[in-house]
Parts: sequence; structure tokens; C-alpha cells
Amino acid sequence: SGTTYAHNLLSCDDRFGYCSTYQTVFPHLMLWGRSFFERCMAAVMPSSRPTDAMPLRVNLPQEEEFALSNMTPCSYYHFWMFPHRMAEYRDRYLTFARATAAEREEFLEAQDKVMRIALQVSGRRQFLSKNPPHTARVGMLLERYPRARFIYLVRNPYVVYESTRSFFRRTIDAVGMQRITDEALDHEIRMNYRALYERYEADRGLIPEGQLFEVRFED
Repeated sequence: SGTTYAHNLLSCDDRFGYCSTYQTVFPHLMLWGRSFFERCMAAVMPSSRPTDAMPLRVNLPQEEEFALSNMTPCSYYHFWMFPHRMAEYRDRYLTFARATAAEREEFLEAQDKVMRIALQVSGRRQFLSKNPPHTARVGMLLERYPRARFIYLVRNPYVVYESTRSFFRRTIDAVGMQRITDEALDHEIRMNYRALYERYEADRGLIPEGQLFEVRFED
């Protein structure tokens, strides 16, 4: 829905610190040996994302859910490896509707750590997040970060659906430990979006005035 473009554009503002691609892969190797491991990573990583050909660099901004999935089991993106459990991950770690209080706290502590490290490394004071799963976590995030501001991108749902299906299929084929049929994947994507948008619509009224900006992708 254009989140990568918006993230890259906003990251040019030197007020913001952000999670880099390197940080998502090595979230625990940020404050020691980073320059060495960044060079190693740059030497072997592709120059563009295999799923959609977007530019890929060690220090480009990246969505922190990938870092979170390397830090805690309480991350929605573990469904990439176990697509048969997508419904479980959706209910527990996308919307957190069926997560325990301990799981919610573990996730938020990991989120805090990602943010603190990114700001420490960049020397900035305000964290710029790009994380589409957060669309279903507005209420939970506001409890932790009451002054958070949200940018919500709206795009033609048919285009978003086709992009999502291609992204999911390519990623699962690359890293999945289970096989899932196209029919089952289509069903899970529809259920994901239903849960995502229903939760967002239920929680958006919690966002204080002036802290939500909604914009069409085309605009």
C-alpha cells in the first residue's frame, strides 16, 4: 500500500531514527561489531527485494516486525515459516486478541528495545516506524505510547490484494517449513485483512485529535 515508499521518504528527515535492514537481521549485534557485520551482510545480500524488486541496502529503513520476529516468539511474522498456523498467529500476535498479558508485555518490551537501539545508533530522538501489522495494534500501542502519531495509507484493495498474495507466496516458498495451497493462502489473506481492518476501525477512535493522518496512495 505504499508504506515502503513513505518510510523511505520520511526517513530523509534528519529528526527521525529508524530500524535499518541490518538491525532487522541482527537485532542483538547493534552496539558491538556492527561495522564488521554490516560489511559481511552487504557482501552477500541482494541489491533488491526478491518479492517486488524494491531497492535493498544494509542501512536503508526497514519494518521492525522482521527484527521483532528475531527477538521474540510473540511476532506475527513467524507464520512465514509455519503458514498452517497463520490463523493462530493472527489471533495471538497480529491483533493480540488471544494473547496473554505476558505475551503482550514481551512483545512491547521487544518493541521498546528495537526503538531504543535505533535511536542510540542514529543519535536521533524520535523513532520512525514502518510496520503494517501495527494497523491492528493501535489501541495497544497507544497504551504504551500515548503521543504516537499514525499515518494510514489507503489504496485500491484489488491492487493491495494482488501485491500481498505475490509477496506471501514468494516469501513462504523461500523460507516456509510447511507447504500451503493457493486456495488456503487466499483464504488466510482474506481473513488477515478482515481482522486487520476491523481492529483498526474499532480502535481508530482512540487516537487523539491531530495524531492520525490518512492519505490515499495515489495522492
